[in-house]
Amino acid sequence: MPGVRQCTRAVPDRTRPVIVAHGSLETPEFQRQNREFAAAVKGAGKPVTFLIGQGYNHFEMFETLGNPYGLLGRAMLAQMKLKA
Repeated sequence: MPGVRQCTRAVPDRTRPVIVAHGSLETPEFQRQNREFAAAVKGAGKPVTFLIGQGYNHFEMFETLGNPYGLLGRAMLAQMKLKA
């Protein structure tokens, strides 16, 4: 996959977990970029969580970060080993 090879330049040089997410209503290009970046992080042996927000567009995904019960809010709290 040529895209994955390009993404490896952006893979964080660290071992902390990464959360990669996109909404199901985002453009195919945004979805592809997220899938390839998550695959590159995983391929580099780094911890990654890949999430798809069903029914969310690109801008609505950020709203889930500010809600401890939202998709990204839950993932962030779980990553920090905290409860909502």
